[in-house]
Amino acid sequence: MRRGYSTLILLVVCVTLGLYVYFVELERPPASELPPNETLVDVATEDFVQLTITTNGQETILEQSEDGNEWRLTDPVTAAADETQVSSITSALSTLQIQRVVAEGVVDFTPFGLDAPTVEVGFATSSGSPSERLFIGDSTPTGGERYAMLADSERVVLVSAHLDTTFKKSPFDLRDKTILGFDTSDVDRLEIQSSTVSFRLEKNGNEWTLQEPWEAKADFSTVEGLVGQLSSGQMRSVASEGSSDEQIEETSVADYGLSDPRLTATIRLGSATATLVIGNVAPDGMSYASDASRPIVFTIDSTLVDDLERGANEYRDKDLFDSSPFNTSRVEIQQTDTSTVFEKLEAEDEESGSLWMQVSPESTEADRTQMDDFLAKLSNLRGESFIETRDDVTFNENSFFLTARIRFNTGRPDEISKEELVTLWRSGDVTYGVRGDEPGAAILDTRTVDDALQSLATLQNQES
Repeated sequence: MRRGYSTLILLVVCVTLGLYVYFVELERPPASELPPNETLVDVATEDFVQLTITTNGQETILEQSEDGNEWRLTDPVTAAADETQVSSITSALSTLQIQRVVAEGVVDFTPFGLDAPTVEVGFATSSGSPSERLFIGDSTPTGGERYAMLADSERVVLVSAHLDTTFKKSPFDLRDKTILGFDTSDVDRLEIQSSTVSFRLEKNGNEWTLQEPWEAKADFSTVEGLVGQLSSGQMRSVASEGSSDEQIEETSVADYGLSDPRLTATIRLGSATATLVIGNVAPDGMSYASDASRPIVFTIDSTLVDDLERGANEYRDKDLFDSSPFNTSRVEIQQTDTSTVFEKLEAEDEESGSLWMQVSPESTEADRTQMDDFLAKLSNLRGESFIETRDDVTFNENSFFLTARIRFNTGRPDEISKEELVTLWRSGDVTYGVRGDEPGAAILDTRTVDDALQSLATLQNQES
C-alpha cells in the first residue's frame, strides 16, 4: 500500500514539473548572448607608430617609417625590425580584452606585481594623442590569467596569460634576423670560395649550370634550396653590433676569423650583389659570419655552413636524361655491334594515338607498351655520386656498352625539339654514365642499368 502511495506522489511531482516547463519556461523569451569583453586598448592595429617594450630592465624602442611600410629598432640598436614579431604585438594590443575587473581605485599595486611589472609596453598612435603604457604583472593563482593595468589608470584587470610571452621580447627577438635578405627571383649567380671549395653556378631562365671548375648541368632544386637558405637564413645571435656609419673594426674582424674567412658566398642579383662571409667556429658550435654590406658580426647555424662547404659535384644534376617517355620523339641506341633507331609517328586524330616504329636496322612497328617501359627505365637513370675526372677509369671499346641519342620536344616556343646524348660503360663492377661532353662521370646503380638493358633486349628480340 505504501509503495503505491509513493508511486502516486512521484507521478504528481512529474506532472507538476511537466506543466511548469510547458507553461512557464517555454514561454520565457530566450536569454540574450553574453556581451563581449571590454577592449583595454582602443587602437586599431594599423594606427600604432611607436612601441617601447621593457622587459627584465631592458628597453627596446621601435618606430614605424613615415610611409608606414616598415618598422625599425631605434634603441638600443638601429636595425630593421622583425615585421612578424611587431605585427603580433600590435595585433595583440588592439584586440586585448579584459577578462575581469579585479579592483578600481587601487593605491597599492604590489599584491598584483604591478609595482615592478614583468613587461611594460609603451605605445604611441598616429592620432597624436599622448603615449600610453600597459603594465603586465603577476599570474593569478590558477595561472590562466595575469594582472594588468594602463599606467594612468587605477583599475587592475585580468588578461590572458599568454600575452606575457607575446609582449616579453628582447631587442634580438624584435630585430630582423635574416642574414642576407634578398629576393630569390632576382638571383642569376652563386659563387662559393674557400680553401677547400671553389665553384660558380649561373642561372639562365629556369636552369642552373655549373660554370666553374667545369661546365655541367646543375640540379635545379638543390641550388634553389641553397639560395633559399641564404635568403631566409636567420642569425642565432649578434656578436658585435659595429657602427651604422663604419665597417667592423679590423681587430674585431680578426677576432672572429673574418679577415681571412673560412668561406665566402656571393649572390649576384643583376647589377647588385649580396655576400656572406663566414669565419671561426663560435664557442657554442655556431659560426661567426657577416653580411659584407653591414657592420655587424653574428652567428649562424652550422648546418648552413655544412651545406655551403659541399663540393661542386653535390650540385650536379643527377638525372642523366632531360627527356621523358611522354615527350621523346626519336631514340637512337648504339651498342658494341648493333645500332637500333626508333621514331614516334604522331596520330592524325586523337582517337588513334601515337605509334612507335623501328626504322633501323629494318622498318617495323614497335610494341608501344614495351617501348614505354624501356623509355621509362632509361629516363629514370640517376647518378648516385660523381667522379670529377675519367683519367683513372678504364674507358675503351671493351668497357663501352651503350650510347643513347634521344630527340625530345621541350615544349618551349623558342626551342621546339632538343637532342641529348648519354654514354654508359663499365669499369670493373662499377657502371658509369656521361651526359654529352660533360666532365667526369656519374656512378650509377648497376641493377637499375641492367633493368633498362633487359627492357631494351626484350624490345629488340620482339622486333627481330
